[in-house]
Amino acid sequence: MTHKNIYFKIVKEKNIQLLNKIFKEQGLIEYHHIDNIQFMCKNDFPYILITENNTGRNNIVYAAKYIGLFLNLQKIIVDYKQLYYLPVIAIPAEYDKYIEKYVEKHLAIEHELIHVKDILQIIDTDDKYLSNVYNYALSNIKSVENIEKSIDFEIYKIFKLEPRALSSDYKGGLCMIYSDFIFGIAKYKCTSLEEYLQMEIYNYLSNLKSTYIEKFENNKKIIENIFKEKINKYGNEIYGENPYAEYKKVKDEFIHKLLKYSTENM
Repeated sequence: MTHKNIYFKIVKEKNIQLLNKIFKEQGLIEYHHIDNIQFMCKNDFPYILITENNTGRNNIVYAAKYIGLFLNLQKIIVDYKQLYYLPVIAIPAEYDKYIEKYVEKHLAIEHELIHVKDILQIIDTDDKYLSNVYNYALSNIKSVENIEKSIDFEIYKIFKLEPRALSSDYKGGLCMIYSDFIFGIAKYKCTSLEEYLQMEIYNYLSNLKSTYIEKFENNKKIIENIFKEKINKYGNEIYGENPYAEYKKVKDEFIHKLLKYSTENM
């Protein structure tokens, strides 16, 4: 049975109470600050939507996000004895007033739903994907020994997953880039899908690199060199024949574009 087939056996409205119990027993309600677990369905594709209560937690800003959970499912499938990786979508119970006016909730959920569908496909075609999640996802690595494999995996995911979801955002009407500056939120209106993809993926990579440097602060130079190597490895589709050079160009123009546009459209 494929991972996707198991997903469809699990993600049913009748299983919500059992999933709630499994989440509680495995400490996920507390860990993810979950207020609510819902069964949802869009265009005949079912998914789990969890609501996180982030009250009192600093720097927790997102419209919606994808989360992968390793679960013991024997309460639902008795003879399934291994851990199952269940992709779910999370939204905050309340949006920060600072960003609320910039949030398109339905498009944010649609973006993450595309990730759920793509992840299920990847798992069934790449037998190393789940072990890479378990061993090398940024949230799972503890020591610098695995930093190159971890960065490789995380950058691979960005270039593999984000173009399709971001393209959906753009087709849905999203064309603005936002960034937090000292004076507030700066913005820029992209004029093409290509520009939107390049700038948004620069944003993803920049935030990812900052998180690695924060986690492994004594290895900043190593991290920067690995990022350059992996952007060149995976970035051709978005940044062309010389990915890092084009990425660097986007980086160099990023702040200027946002500040100029924001100033002209105050």
